[in-house]
Amino acid sequence: MPGPGSKKSKAKAKKPQINRDGPGSALRRPGYAPPQNFVDNVYSAEGWDAVVDTLCAMLDLPDVTTRNGLKKIHKDFESVHSKLDDVYAYARAMSRDTEIAAIVQDRLACAVVAVYASMSVDSILRDRVFREADFLAKALPLLDNPSLCHVVLQALTAATHHGGIFVRQEIAKKTSVILQLLDEQPDDAVSAELGISVISHSVGAVVQNEDAPDPKLLKTVDMPRVMRTMLFFVRKPRSSYTLVHHALGFFSGASQHCSKDFHANPSAINLLLACVRTKDIRMRAEGVAAILRLHISDGKPDDTTQDMQKLMAAAGRGWPDHLVEAIMDYGMMRSETFVILTTAREYQKLMMEVVQSGDLAWLGLRLADLIGRTEYSIAQGGWQVEDPRTGKREFQDVGLPFIMWQDALPHCAKALRARGRPSEADPADILDLKWYIMKSRMVEAHAMAHKALERSPHIGFYYYVLTLGAEQADGLRDAKKGLKCPNLTPYVRFGLLYRAAEHAADMALKKLQDAMISGKNLEEGFAFAMSALEDSNTFIREAPPDTRSMKTVIYINTLMMLLVKGNELSSDLKELEFTNAKLKLADDIARFLGRPISQTQMRLARATIVERLPKAWQEWGDVVSRFVDHTKAELSAEKAEDDLTTWLAKLEIGDENMMGHHDDGHRTHPAINLNDVALYRCSWCGNPSAILRKCRGCQKARYCDSDCQKQHWTKSHKKTCAKNHVEDE
Repeated sequence: MPGPGSKKSKAKAKKPQINRDGPGSALRRPGYAPPQNFVDNVYSAEGWDAVVDTLCAMLDLPDVTTRNGLKKIHKDFESVHSKLDDVYAYARAMSRDTEIAAIVQDRLACAVVAVYASMSVDSILRDRVFREADFLAKALPLLDNPSLCHVVLQALTAATHHGGIFVRQEIAKKTSVILQLLDEQPDDAVSAELGISVISHSVGAVVQNEDAPDPKLLKTVDMPRVMRTMLFFVRKPRSSYTLVHHALGFFSGASQHCSKDFHANPSAINLLLACVRTKDIRMRAEGVAAILRLHISDGKPDDTTQDMQKLMAAAGRGWPDHLVEAIMDYGMMRSETFVILTTAREYQKLMMEVVQSGDLAWLGLRLADLIGRTEYSIAQGGWQVEDPRTGKREFQDVGLPFIMWQDALPHCAKALRARGRPSEADPADILDLKWYIMKSRMVEAHAMAHKALERSPHIGFYYYVLTLGAEQADGLRDAKKGLKCPNLTPYVRFGLLYRAAEHAADMALKKLQDAMISGKNLEEGFAFAMSALEDSNTFIREAPPDTRSMKTVIYINTLMMLLVKGNELSSDLKELEFTNAKLKLADDIARFLGRPISQTQMRLARATIVERLPKAWQEWGDVVSRFVDHTKAELSAEKAEDDLTTWLAKLEIGDENMMGHHDDGHRTHPAINLNDVALYRCSWCGNPSAILRKCRGCQKARYCDSDCQKQHWTKSHKKTCAKNHVEDE
């Protein structure tokens, strides 16, 4: 947005339109011409680095590769913008009658584009460059010139690499221009690499967000064409590691909101599937995560309800022979169905007996024991009698402080605490915790479980409660701690194993996908995958075959096996025969007991992988294998392009004279990673900029504007600001 006093920007009659067919698209001062010695220096400069330095020196521009330089540009953006626009307009209006004139024109125009691109490391300048300086109107017309297209694509790559949503989506609107260039130059490996990088960043900002993309913008980017173009270049023998890296990342992120386009192009799905069998675990994670996203829209919620009437009816009519054999091999009395039914009968008996005794403490001790046996320990119900007038059965008040049986829990807990016996503190807490869970009051349940653990850190049920509805890291930690407790009931133990596998699997995918981008967290992600695989293996081997969670744990187990051992699997996936058989058995048991078999996201993802992976490997195995353990060799290119890449990579926002951080040293991808750059970020929204305002209290927090400062102060900073202020003094 224009800054205070931005009169020049307001004076514009209308925003210049992009014109790829002719010069003079930018506004300029009439008759502007630079000194002749400057033109001579531009012509004689050796390499783009020198051309850019010459331009900056002639215009007396601050050093845009330092924080101090960007601060100066912030203060005088209108002047900098005006100078650069004059030079660009002069260059585009120059005659190309002579070779010297053509060279100077190209160098000046590209140098201006490069300087503007370098400003994109600063988020506020970045938006001003695109809104006020019409960056795209200057850059895109230069793509028509074969001698400049690589340089312009490199500048666009830098802009999209550092750009925010607005900038990337603005570039995404021009995707057709880049696609046309790639179509016209199918054998230009450098243009392909840079073009795919630009598209992956810019179109990714359209299709890879949490919210569904704008339909109009999605139509503009033309996803089917983007996918066809990317697949075409991924197949080419000369395609680089960087090109494939960006294409895979793009496909993986786009599969959620563009699932219809993927299903219409099976080769794109097969490419992602083939990644699951490579030696690079980061690529395997990318493939697994992509297939999971592919089924977000068509996956159904997991219906975990159990109709007790259907369960009792099924058990009463006799089990099919193959199910009887499986249950008997495991142990009938250890099966989940047997435990549920026997617990239900005991529960009903207890509720009948308490009517006679009225002893709620006695009832509480026995209900606490039942709670540790099965999730269905406390059933809905109550004492009923038949109304002689209507013939309807109605719930009856029998003189106890509750009518519905589940409402006995808090009353029993209160009765136990009233006796004041330390040994009964845990049963009382267990009763209240079950009550909170049944009422979906998880905040209170977690608070009580934490307090109970201070007294009894050996009770596994408390850890189990903490895993319900918990954040991944907290849930995994509590599940692992709970599994260390002695005397766990099967219900609690297998519940903890399930939660541990679930949380670890989620964290493994997240860490490994982060590693695909940053190269960090690889070992940590692998460790989470191993943990999930081990716990799911234990669950599948030792849990009752009729347990409701068996199917979900098998899904997790298969996905984690592919993450950990995908490259070791045989072409026919015989390693999955055991879990395939286990899943078929679990499905048969579910159908017999009247349990729903939900077509969940994970079930659909597993089915897609198991059914299509062999064919996918045949199609793409040779291609993706080329990029495993790849040394990222440099592409052959003209020194001019290398010079500009080097210059654009020097976007250091830390102390002056300190070189910028290089994430992978690859020539065609900007070396700046905003997570590693020593650039101040807004303490509230995380926005990077060189002109953030400091908090006057602590001098530590920094903000884009007063709105960010107010939001941060209200939400959290008010509590820490005074403390930080005291520490500074």
